[in-house]
Amino acid sequence: MGVDDHGTNSSALHLYWWIRTFYEPLEFLPSYAEVLNGKSFSWTNTTWIDHSEYLFSKLKPYTVYNLTVYVRVRNQKEVYPPVKYVTAKTGEGGEYISRLCQVTAV
Repeated sequence: MGVDDHGTNSSALHLYWWIRTFYEPLEFLPSYAEVLNGKSFSWTNTTWIDHSEYLFSKLKPYTVYNLTVYVRVRNQKEVYPPVKYVTAKTGEGGEYISRLCQVTAV
């Protein structure tokens, strides 16, 4: 599991993962939480997908997030909890950059 730098910007993180070949088709539920003072709060689940990458979007600039993935066998109700988490930070941009670049005429 990792974050692809090419898909990362000020409002998005591109997560990818590997899973060994399984005899039945799997579905994945990417989930994320903003990290505040070293702790994750308010986990947000996205939607079930059938491929091993996901682009988290509409995130806050220059912010740290924990990312993970739940797994289930397609068309089954049992969900397997995450075994790994990745911590990543969105890039600088938007309002953050605007505040850094403000110049006052003297």
